[in-house]
Amino acid sequence: MTRSVSKPIAGYRRGEDPGGFPGPQAEHPTESRWCTWTAPPTAQKPFAGDRAIRRFHEVDCANIHRGVHELSQRSTAAYEETRSKVRRFLNAKSKEELIFVRGTTEGINLVASSWGRRNVKAGDEVIISAMEHHSNIVPWQMLCEETGATLRVIPMNDRGELLMEEYASC
Repeated sequence: MTRSVSKPIAGYRRGEDPGGFPGPQAEHPTESRWCTWTAPPTAQKPFAGDRAIRRFHEVDCANIHRGVHELSQRSTAAYEETRSKVRRFLNAKSKEELIFVRGTTEGINLVASSWGRRNVKAGDEVIISAMEHHSNIVPWQMLCEETGATLRVIPMNDRGELLMEEYASC
């Protein structure tokens, strides 16, 4: 039989991490935090983000930059305000420098196909590590095949540590 040994923290519900993320409760006296080795699309999301998305779907759901009706205007205003906040957070010069994508894979494919095709040439090296997710390998493999660049992979050991010395000797 297992029992939870975690104690509630004032202002947080059971199952809610004080950092604003949901998560399992400790089931063992030595467990104080938890981690997951899962893909980002299935990772825990912050409660604030979940609440904002739920509110959008319940109250303001409409296509952005597409309509003149109130919902579309509110959605567009919220989207543009988010771009401004992200611009400030990243210290970008303008919000037009930002491109929002649906996920990491789409972003990596966009960088490899747009920036990569313009900048990576025959004889160049693209460097990745052996610990990369498949979605961060294939776009670079394809780019190297197209351009004649070389794909170099930093090896890793059984503990998940990159072997930089081995990589440097190749």
